[in-house]
Parts: sequence; C-alpha cells; structure tokens
Amino acid sequence: MIQGAQLSNSFILLMALSGEATNEVYSLERRLKREGYVEGIEMNNKGLYSITPKGQKLLEGWIAFLSAYSK
Repeated sequence: MIQGAQLSNSFILLMALSGEATNEVYSLERRLKREGYVEGIEMNNKGLYSITPKGQKLLEGWIAFLSAYSK
C-alpha cells in the first residue's frame, strides 16, 4: 500500500468514526450507492455496506494510478 494513501485513508476513517464528518460521510455514502459502487442495507439502525464489482474495478484503478504516481 502507498504511504500517502494509507495516511489519507486513516484520516478519513478516523473522521468518520469520530462523528466530525457526519454530513460528508452520509453524502459520500449516498453518492457511492447511487453510482453503483457500493450496496447497503439498514440493520438495527446501522448501515451494512459491501463493494460492488463496479466499485472493485474503480478501486483497482485508483490503486494502479496511485502506484504509478508514487514511483
């Protein structure tokens, strides 16, 4: 994994878990679902999400881009 991407991902996850970025997280969630990158269901007032094949392809593209950029 790329060092910069690890830092960025850690920051995003910590913000989401802290509740500081609640509106941004919900906005991103809706967009990812609407565009078909993730699927989600509500269970016990919590969202349960999984990446779709389309989302996996996008993720692989980003990883390849970041890998090439970091060299």
